[in-house]
Amino acid sequence: MKKLIIFLITLIAAVFILGHLLDREGTYSRERALWNIQHEFQQISKHQELAPVSAVERIIDKYDRFSKRYATSPLAPKAQLLKGEVYLFKKDFAKAREIFRGVSTVYNYNIEVVAQATVLIARSYEQEGDWKEAKDTYDSVVKKYPLTAAGFTVPAYLGYYYLSHGRRREADQAFEDAVMFYQNTANYYPNSPLEYTALRMVSECRLAQKKWQEALKATRTWMFKYPSNAMLFDAIKTINDVCIGHLKEYDCAIDTYQQFLMQNPEHPVRPMLKKIIGNLEELKTKTASNEK
Repeated sequence: MKKLIIFLITLIAAVFILGHLLDREGTYSRERALWNIQHEFQQISKHQELAPVSAVERIIDKYDRFSKRYATSPLAPKAQLLKGEVYLFKKDFAKAREIFRGVSTVYNYNIEVVAQATVLIARSYEQEGDWKEAKDTYDSVVKKYPLTAAGFTVPAYLGYYYLSHGRRREADQAFEDAVMFYQNTANYYPNSPLEYTALRMVSECRLAQKKWQEALKATRTWMFKYPSNAMLFDAIKTINDVCIGHLKEYDCAIDTYQQFLMQNPEHPVRPMLKKIIGNLEELKTKTASNEK
């Protein structure tokens, strides 16, 4: 599940970029300073049971001093949100929520920040064991801030939450809701980075559900519509995994690559795809011979 969250964050970050009109040198030094605090906390948190109280308090103090020193910087709310996560680490959920809500109030003009703070509030309830309150809060993010980086990830996250807790029926329903959310987004924002990202998310949901035919169809959709995208290799890997690993059908992969080449005869991946097609046809022949 952790890998999935990292994927989501990486994918969404490629589409939702918060631009800041600051001098590059000043921005870098501040980002570096904040990164250093985060890195120090990560080292401490690796062994939660052994983390010295004084070391954790020192991290909190550093975040506060950073926020005061760079009060007008776009990084100030991020520092406060990170401070709130330290309180989550301490299992002081009430204090963490107090910080997250404070950030939402102070930076209410920035919906990206507010959405992120609200997701963290939901996470605090989740970690505290109050799933009902967490779910209601997650739902509010999707309702109020659906196209923020944080809000966009929530529908899929809910599916993975249920899946990781062995609640398959609820997971399937959550993924169906997520597919509808992402498909509607794609339909509403055609020919855009947002459509591409939404179509990718449809693929991810179908893969999580192990609905291989639908996963193949969804992957082909964004692969064919956005052939120049840098993540094209992800599509090839997914198609190989689905067709060969799960469906046990070489032809669905071969046909996909042949159709792609017909539509994109000058594409840079042509030599690689031709080689893949040749290898798949050879494997198909060997498999057929072994089965006789």
